[in-house]
This record gives sequence, structure tokens and C-alpha cells, in this order.
Amino acid sequence: MGGMACLWVLASACVFDTTAPPSSQDAPSVDAAPAPAPPDIDAAPDGPGTEPPLPACLDDDGDGYFVPTRPESACGPVDCNDFSADVFPGQVGAFVEPNEISGFDYNCDGVETRLVEHPEGGRCRLEFFSCEGSGWAAGEPACGQSGVWHRCEAGFFSCNETDRVTVTMPCN
Repeated sequence: MGGMACLWVLASACVFDTTAPPSSQDAPSVDAAPAPAPPDIDAAPDGPGTEPPLPACLDDDGDGYFVPTRPESACGPVDCNDFSADVFPGQVGAFVEPNEISGFDYNCDGVETRLVEHPEGGRCRLEFFSCEGSGWAAGEPACGQSGVWHRCEAGFFSCNETDRVTVTMPCN
């Protein structure tokens, strides 16, 4: 045996015999053929390295509503913004900041819906035993814009402003 031979010892470890000169069996062959190249795995149409096909519908934001990946895909109510879990068909929440994709259309109906709809209030006034004028003091603001909301309450033969606050118009 040559110098690279492995001797088994009682502890099942391999130790090398360094006392014997190396043999021709241990030397690499100069005339040996080169190892064949590995197969081109990227060229295999259905093998490793190819992308799996996309599912018919995706839900990247995890809100339970999907976006079709192919024209023929049927995904139910389509999410108009699959980058925000706050935006989905049927959303009833109120938002004062627009989303990046569909503005204030958080419920995917194509419309920015104001959630505090009330006519312009104007000044407080007594009209036939009722106090009128509660609402937006200077017109209804646009979605995400601020406006002054005030409330009028009836007193004994009077109508007076009781609350006046600045409110940002929530929409969905």
C-alpha cells in the first residue's frame, strides 16, 4: 500500500500510513479524460431552473381578495389595489389619507365616497320651532380635506351654536 492508503484502527478512524512511499495508484492520471460537463439545467423545459406557472389569482396583500393573473381567470370580486390590505371590495372603514393606487376608493367601487355627508349648515337659525344650521359651516370638504363642523341647539326661543370643530373628511 502507498502513502495515501487508509488504515482502519480500532476506534473506526481512518489514519494515513506515512511510512510507506506513495504508489502509482495514489497519483492522479495525466492522461485521464476531463469530467463531463454537468447538464444544462436551465435548458430543460420542465426541469429545475424553470419558473413554476403563476396561479390564476393572487392575493399579495393578504386581505382575502384577489387579482387575476391571466385574462381568463375568475377571481370573484377583484381587489382594485393588491398592495394595501385596507383596500378591497366592500370595505366600510373610514380613511382620511388616500391610498397610492386608487386614492380614496377603498371599497373598489370606482367612487370616492364621503362618509360624513351632511348638507352645508350655515349659520344657526330658528325655523318653525326647530333649530337649523348644524353641519359644515362653509361647505362640505373633499375627501381628506378639513372643514369646520358646527352644531346648533335650540334654546328657549333661540337657536345657538354649541359645538365648532375642525374635521377631516373621511372617505372610502
